[in-house]
Amino acid sequence: MAKKLILTLFILVFLGGCDVFDDDNDDDTAATQPPMPPANTMSISVDLEPAQVIGGGVADGSASAELVLDLDDGTLTGVVTLLDISADSVVLNFGFAGMAGTLRTALDQDSDTAWSVPGGTVLDDTDRAQLMSGGMHLLVTTADNPDGALRGQIITGDTVLLKTMLDGAQEVPPVPTTATALAFLTIDTGSGSIVAHVNTVNADDAVAAHIHQQAAGVNGGVLIGLMQDTGNPAHWFSDAAVLTAADSEALAAGLLYFNVHTPDWPAGIIRGQIVPDGLEIEFTALSGDQVVIAGMAGVETEAKAVAATTLDTGAMILNVHLNTENLEDATSASLNIAPEGQNGPVLVSLTHDEDLDRHWFAENIALSADDIESLRSQSLYFTVSNPDWPDGIIRGQWLPENSSATGPGDTFMVDSVNPGTGAELTQFPGEITVSFNSEVATATVTTDTVELLASGGDGSFGD
Repeated sequence: MAKKLILTLFILVFLGGCDVFDDDNDDDTAATQPPMPPANTMSISVDLEPAQVIGGGVADGSASAELVLDLDDGTLTGVVTLLDISADSVVLNFGFAGMAGTLRTALDQDSDTAWSVPGGTVLDDTDRAQLMSGGMHLLVTTADNPDGALRGQIITGDTVLLKTMLDGAQEVPPVPTTATALAFLTIDTGSGSIVAHVNTVNADDAVAAHIHQQAAGVNGGVLIGLMQDTGNPAHWFSDAAVLTAADSEALAAGLLYFNVHTPDWPAGIIRGQIVPDGLEIEFTALSGDQVVIAGMAGVETEAKAVAATTLDTGAMILNVHLNTENLEDATSASLNIAPEGQNGPVLVSLTHDEDLDRHWFAENIALSADDIESLRSQSLYFTVSNPDWPDGIIRGQWLPENSSATGPGDTFMVDSVNPGTGAELTQFPGEITVSFNSEVATATVTTDTVELLASGGDGSFGD
């Protein structure tokens, strides 16, 4: 078997090794519907995960909960179901996301995988107000994780919970540090009130923490100051702030971020952009070794850059802020179309910031469905040029989390095509080389397993 095939004449692109799913359901048997809850009750689903535990929980295991709250008398019922984890306890706690909790109710163990809310559990008005504001959570403990292995915040109604990771790579310019933090922002979208909790690691000398306002890749001013926990210097919080209408618009646009400051890094040692639903914010590192030049293993240079992208997935609007280092003579920066290992045409040219030499940007760029497909297949890259390297001195492939190309062994995919997608040819190619991320059983490549998607710039087949 091989990872490369030579195809003759006009076959340009084919799909192989993929499962085909039929969205039509031919089974006329109606699915069993869960029983409807009684009138004037609220059904609440909760996912418990290690990532919500302060300091991090176990690597494996998960849990889910189905709760029902009687809105008339406050009776709470429900079951927490465990998967691949053995619990010492399951508890219902007071406490917003990111803060240590205090016990409200210990759940009863029904089996190895099921724990239920004790009969007769009634939430009074204060309890209910706390639950409805996002201030209660479920916690699973184990022998190895007595402070918590899994945690799930109870989120209802107009409350939204956003989780943010902070690190030095998001700072502008990036900061080389082992410090990190996990931040949670609980938002009442009706009133605009917020609760923020940040827990740092390896940042014991932090002197301040804030929520700032600006896009990823750009530094901005302080919007909300956070207080340091007198009992835990790694914990910073705000529980009395309110977002104005303009602040809420900035949040929805991805323009708010957490920032932690130390004496050695007064402008910020770690940063984390707050990402609401509907946005994707990514950071792409550019370096010389990613540049594609025939007969060379990239460009040997100390120049580098980080491209911060904010993509509105609904409107398909892109904003880019790229910051270079050790590259004062850059002449151009762009977002191009081609997979890793190939060069391709410019999709978006970035504008040079006249006030900040390292900064290149493009704002409110409308992307087409084809552009989004190129992104999902990891076929977009950033490149920066200078006089000595007019075709690019540094490059970085944009690899979004929501990608259709998840790597060898996960999804069978085309790595590259030569001639490349979108290439302009002066004559008809005698052959086309297609490389894959996994080995191909060449005997299985037949007219039944190859699909011709396009041929000829005029759309005519066979010419």
